[in-house]
Amino acid sequence: MTHSLLDKIPEVEVLKNEFKDFNISVVEVDTLHNAIVTFALFPDENLLKDNWGKITSSIVACIQGQIDNVFIKWNLYLLLLCKTGVSKEIKYEIENDKFCCRKIVIENFLKEDFSDQVKRTLISSKVTMEDISVENTGSNSSVDYMGQTPLWDTIKNSQITSGKNKDNNDTKTILKQILQNYENKES
Repeated sequence: MTHSLLDKIPEVEVLKNEFKDFNISVVEVDTLHNAIVTFALFPDENLLKDNWGKITSSIVACIQGQIDNVFIKWNLYLLLLCKTGVSKEIKYEIENDKFCCRKIVIENFLKEDFSDQVKRTLISSKVTMEDISVENTGSNSSVDYMGQTPLWDTIKNSQITSGKNKDNNDTKTILKQILQNYENKES
């Protein structure tokens, strides 16, 4: 996390001061093409519901409006951390709001420590998805299809070889057979 861009935006302090009850923190994520992530911590659902829109509007004025780079201007995230549970309706309303930035609600956030490491972990798991791993099963083999149609029988009995720039006469022959089978069924 860096702060090179944020150092040039004094209005960030205005945002923090305006919502100091919600422990506002703003970081720049250089590994995410200089995305700007704003954190806000709410003690309960009611305060979240009453203030997320105000914080979003302030982000527009204090951060988004101060950025010249169009890509960075639309690469903003707002992580709304709530110490209690949040109803599905409120979470849906907030997370589907398209104004200004992407909003992510994290409920039952009980950590008292709001260190840079905690922020990095949240960014990794909720924004960049770096914590997701894809397991390689080691199997790259195809599964043989066992169709029960005349079309499949024609294809299965053919001698088509795969690859680029192969002679396509085999393909043309098979296509003719398929067309003949289709026309025979139609009549």
